[in-house]
Amino acid sequence: VWIGTTKGLSAIGENTNALHSIGTSSNTLFGLTSENVWSFYAQKNALFIGTDLGISKYNSTTGQFTHYPFKGINKKAKDYTIMDIEPLDETHFFLTGFEGLFMFDSFRGTYTNLRSKNELLIDRHRKFYAAVRNKNELLIATAHGVLSYDTKTHSFREIHYLNNAVFRGFYVDHRGTIWTICDKLGLCTIDLTKKGGQIKPHEMNRFIQQFTSDHISTFIETEPGTFFLGTLGSGIIAVNISQGTCFRITKKEGLNNECIN
Repeated sequence: VWIGTTKGLSAIGENTNALHSIGTSSNTLFGLTSENVWSFYAQKNALFIGTDLGISKYNSTTGQFTHYPFKGINKKAKDYTIMDIEPLDETHFFLTGFEGLFMFDSFRGTYTNLRSKNELLIDRHRKFYAAVRNKNELLIATAHGVLSYDTKTHSFREIHYLNNAVFRGFYVDHRGTIWTICDKLGLCTIDLTKKGGQIKPHEMNRFIQQFTSDHISTFIETEPGTFFLGTLGSGIIAVNISQGTCFRITKKEGLNNECIN
């Protein structure tokens, strides 16, 4: 399991629970150019890592990095941090930048700004946190709700709007249920068959709140019914949905930072 933090990457072995960390290096061939890691995507022997400076690609066979600076494509943006990476095919990746939406071509090493596809809608949602594939569309978590990007027509539409709610991410579990995390609502499920999208806070929120008052920044289903919730200051909250239990993972258990991006 890979974990992004403000001090680089940590990896927890699935069988051994051993902790391995990747950080910056004076020799950028063997380290990150920024330790502020917000996203990553594994592809064969490569790991694409999203930071505030752009995409870095780690080759697990050679142990070397290739860096793609993310700059100069949007003069209005102040923060280029890549919050999430969603693959469309082997060489094209949809990026949710904190202040914009982009397409990354890993073969050419180039970025394309998608704001021109629907400037009014993108400006209405302002900031972007995560994306997940749902059939032929991508769901996008924003500062004010949920957008959809059609991968065939390359068009945007609004699914849900809730002012200043800050939706930070999605996850599709082993049953196909779509989960989302929201600063105002906590851990939720989302039903896209309902008009406008029905978002329902989960009953486990009352237990999660006993371990942290920090926002949930990211989450993953590590096994059926068990989620790891990364928080912005309290480490990881492990939640077993079926058993209704929680426990916390912190520096004491080996994390290099309790602020999980």
